[in-house]
Amino acid sequence: MHAKAATQTLGIDVFVGGAMARDIMLTHVYGQAVLRATRDVDIGLYIDSWERFTALKNRLTATGAFFDVHGMSHRMHYLRPGGIPLDLIPFGGVAGDDQTIAWPPGHDVVLNVAGFREGLDSADLVDLGAGLSMHVCTLPSLSVLKLLAWRDRGRDNNKDATDFLALAQAYASAGNMDRLYDEEAPLLEMAGHDPDLAGAALLGKDAAILCNPVQSCAILCNPVQSGHRTAGACHSRGP
Repeated sequence: MHAKAATQTLGIDVFVGGAMARDIMLTHVYGQAVLRATRDVDIGLYIDSWERFTALKNRLTATGAFFDVHGMSHRMHYLRPGGIPLDLIPFGGVAGDDQTIAWPPGHDVVLNVAGFREGLDSADLVDLGAGLSMHVCTLPSLSVLKLLAWRDRGRDNNKDATDFLALAQAYASAGNMDRLYDEEAPLLEMAGHDPDLAGAALLGKDAAILCNPVQSCAILCNPVQSGHRTAGACHSRGP
């Protein structure tokens, strides 16, 4: 509630992303069992300046419920120092043409935020209970972000591939069975009437709609890289 009030006061559009978005959509919205529950909360912030980002952090700190983490500009802890991790990921006006952000003051720590604008634009408004509603990244948008992250750091870490596989396996049961037996019946037939396999194909189809040509090429044309900068992992620039 504190975070939403602070962003609304400053006119910042936000959405919940990352593993928390996955858990909200699969468990809270579609009633699936929790596979790997997370406490981490990733918040995408559509902002026009670093000054506005600093103002948001100051407002959160002033509530007494959020605490800065030394050496990690993007992270705060909720409730107490060392409490629930909250990652604040700004994008929009603070990003360069290559869709990376460079954290002030030294601008030597960079983050790739490709796909975040599409994540915001396609986010679903979800009632989380206790009078709180938040825009949450959809499963197709999450899959795009996971594929972009896998492309950037897949040689060093297979977590993004594992997360994408979990989304693909769950997609048919995430409110899509009726689609597979109706307007998307050709996908089901192509998959040998295996709903899970057809659901994975449907996820690809829905995700492709969200991608711009650059993102599509990054996913389909370019090999998995190592050492690139992706949201969720800050890296320092070399000399």
